Amino acid sequence: MLDVNPAKQGVENPQRRRTEKRPFESWAELDAIAERLGLGSAR
Repeated sequence: MLDVNPAKQGVENPQRRRTEKRPFESWAELDAIAERLGLGSAR
């Protein structure tokens, strides 16, 4: 059995920075979609 993972030796693989995702521009937009789905207010 290996003590060290050879795939991780000497190779940098930095994680990507996650960007903020904004699926809705405003609470009003979210409320309108919730209303169309019959869910009432989203807040």
